[in-house]
Amino acid sequence: MYENIKEAINAFIEKIKKNEDYSLPDKEKADDYNCNIYNEFSLQHELGIFLRKNLIGYWKIFFEKNIYNDKKLEYTNKCSWVKKEIDLIAIKYKNSLFNNIEAKYAIELKFAKGKNARTPENMFDFIRDIRFMEQVKEYRNFTKCFVLIIVDAEKYYYNKNQYYNKKTNWIYKIFRREKNDNEEISIDIPKELDNGKRFSHPTGNKKREKDYDNRDNFRLNRNYPTTWKKLVKNKYRYLFIEIQ
Repeated sequence: MYENIKEAINAFIEKIKKNEDYSLPDKEKADDYNCNIYNEFSLQHELGIFLRKNLIGYWKIFFEKNIYNDKKLEYTNKCSWVKKEIDLIAIKYKNSLFNNIEAKYAIELKFAKGKNARTPENMFDFIRDIRFMEQVKEYRNFTKCFVLIIVDAEKYYYNKNQYYNKKTNWIYKIFRREKNDNEEISIDIPKELDNGKRFSHPTGNKKREKDYDNRDNFRLNRNYPTTWKKLVKNKYRYLFIEIQ
């Protein structure tokens, strides 16, 4: 049992590593029921259930909670929200009456698969989740916010070849490193691009690039040094980032 939310999330990750109660697929099949974490939806619910069962004190766990009080509200302090819903919210209460909040925590989750062809878009979504958690912490006064990312393919963290499309090369440079035998792969997610430009969607329609801080064009508040750590199986790795 855990009193600290970060400690509880790390315990959940360790259980995945040790294949205790939670397992990830080697090769996913439609009729494979041996693995209980096989996509982002299952990760979200397994973590939420784990937190409900293992946090000490008076807690409530919420799934896919809309951050807007009013759905028509788009801007907060001259800043538009980059997303609408938080994957997981954990609320700690001071007593069993559940009417006096002690702390609020938000968690964004990503489970990106290698067979998915939208690799640069997934990487961009990783950064957008960080920006979303910055907004939630600042404008909704959350105590702490976290981003947990799990990937199942080397193409998210290793350079596979020397050729990249010039339009998407910048996103690969952030997350990929030369292949090595290290247990951990250090990266640094910058607050903006080297030329001082905001992050913008690496593919597709960019018509909103000129807008201020929208879902496809934004800066982060700070750099986020982090580490791709081994999870289980052959190629699974994860990033666990606390928003400052």
